[in-house]
Amino acid sequence: MKEAARDRYDVVVIGGGIGGLTCAALLARAGRAVLLVEDHERPGGFARNLTEAGYDFDLGLHVVMSLGREGPFGQGLLHAVLEHLGVEGQLEPVALDPFYAVQLDDERVVLPGAREAHLDAFAKLSPSDAPGIAELFSIYDQSYREIL
Repeated sequence: MKEAARDRYDVVVIGGGIGGLTCAALLARAGRAVLLVEDHERPGGFARNLTEAGYDFDLGLHVVMSLGREGPFGQGLLHAVLEHLGVEGQLEPVALDPFYAVQLDDERVVLPGAREAHLDAFAKLSPSDAPGIAELFSIYDQSYREIL
């Protein structure tokens, strides 16, 4: 366990997952003295893999959206954060296309990476649900704009 570098901090962030790391970095960038406390031996939370007995396991996070300058719902939020921190050039976003693929019994379902193609694929899978899925994406859009 590493000892704290100082006796007093402006902020203590508990948990070194993506949220905790982002919060700590933004606070430090704003000039605050920040102590990040993490229980695991490495930070990252679910943003990492675990290798056990020669097998790699995805611990949960498998896609980070909005890392590019333009995200799927508008301005890339994570890109804006990384740009603010001055580290956006240290990561190279990789566009996923297909975005997701899954094998369901005898059927392979592929969801393209581009937004409209993604919506079209959902509509083809379940035409009766297409209006609801389009509405869900509209809610995503609205939520994303409000977050920004």
